Amino acid sequence: MRRVRDVTRVVVAAGALLTLASCGGGGDGFVPVTPTPPPPPTLTMTPSSATVNVGATASFTVAASGSPVSPTSCTSSSSAIATVGVNGATCVATGVSPGNASITASTAAGGQVSAALTVQALPAAITNFQLAPATATVAAGQTVPLTPSVNSPAGATVTVQYASSSNAIATVSAAGVVTGVSAGSAVITATAQGTGAGFTPVTISRTSNITVTGDPCAPTVVTLPFAGNGTVTANSCLISSAVQRRGNIVRVNLAAASALEVRLNPTGFAPYIAALPVGEPDFIFSSRQTVDEVRRVWHLGSGPIEVRLGALNAGQTGTYQVQLSTVSASIENCTAVIIAGSLTSQQALTPSDCIFNGRVADEFLVYSTRPCTITMTRGAGVNGVLDPFLEAYAGTTLVFSDDDSGGEFNARLQLPTCRSGNDDILTVRATTFDPADTGTYTLTVTFGAAVVADAAQGAAVRAPLKRVPAATTTPSTPRTGASWLEHIGIERTGARGY
Repeated sequence: MRRVRDVTRVVVAAGALLTLASCGGGGDGFVPVTPTPPPPPTLTMTPSSATVNVGATASFTVAASGSPVSPTSCTSSSSAIATVGVNGATCVATGVSPGNASITASTAAGGQVSAALTVQALPAAITNFQLAPATATVAAGQTVPLTPSVNSPAGATVTVQYASSSNAIATVSAAGVVTGVSAGSAVITATAQGTGAGFTPVTISRTSNITVTGDPCAPTVVTLPFAGNGTVTANSCLISSAVQRRGNIVRVNLAAASALEVRLNPTGFAPYIAALPVGEPDFIFSSRQTVDEVRRVWHLGSGPIEVRLGALNAGQTGTYQVQLSTVSASIENCTAVIIAGSLTSQQALTPSDCIFNGRVADEFLVYSTRPCTITMTRGAGVNGVLDPFLEAYAGTTLVFSDDDSGGEFNARLQLPTCRSGNDDILTVRATTFDPADTGTYTLTVTFGAAVVADAAQGAAVRAPLKRVPAATTTPSTPRTGASWLEHIGIERTGARGY
């Protein structure tokens, strides 16, 4: 029994040695065992794609196996389209210009992950801009407005600025009103600028080609006598404010008080004539008729005189012949003469003058807001009128008369305004008491400083009537207020335009 136990112990010990040898004791037949490494973390970027406007930002969160991780860097495939930076566990991208870019995050473990970014443009601050008219013609001294038309979204701010290529030819205001300066061509540029938060700034320019013609109202200076031709067009001078009459202006200089005769022979339009001292806007002396030729005589003081020649009615055009000359200041053949300004004129009553109930008379027409004094002085010697007498009519009504206020049988009318109390033209008649009385006399008209008197005031200061001859008469042509004003062309406007 004892020997058996000893043998058993030897066998067990031998087995143990073999087992130790196979577990690494070295020697032939030993095989090492390598452990399997754990799998790497999974990288993600959320969201995987995004769209932003230019100037806006998008944030991409970086995670490893679902847990946020701070990237070591964030990059853009195109910095011209988007820039990007690191903010904790996110990549923050900013849109720079429209386009597509890839945003990539890198981690400390060496992994990378990317997301797609689309950058779109902001809406335009201006979608359309036009300027009208594209071309225009304007006379020097006249204006033409330009009209901008801008389309823009709500919230955008739009400004329009104007500039002229030549201020010597045409200027333009901040409101787009073009003023002709001198003959030539200029280009007006209008620039619209649109801005605003959330909009793409836009600048658009448009142009208008402006042609400037010479000033149609520049007067043609002539010497007397004068004969010439003229044309009235739609672009001629606006010679009348109340009615849109077109025509031309002729200027003459009178060295002394004179009687100026104007003859106008039109083709294609009814004629209109007005003559007045330059710089006397409150005088209204005009004449118009619908006959083929119109002839008028003005008694004018010395100095520059403006004669306006044109069409009676708005829109009328055509051609004309005109003659200007000085004529005898003496009134003949019942010609009613217009007094335009202070003057002294030598006159004579002759048998060829108008006859009113057997008495000869000269007629003068006058209208002004200024006060005036009209004196009829008997001529010197045996050829002078014996007993001068002045009458003033408004329509058919005798409103002023005098036979001796001028002293020594001379007649004088002193009027607060040289018109009637009803705002009417005055027909002044120079005559005598004696039906057989003829001869020479001097007519003196003096205007005072400009005043404005309404009809009621004029009526209140009406001069009393003096003694009247037994044969009280009426003017040769019915002077019926407004109709007579209309006949000779006076426009009754509040501004006293001519």
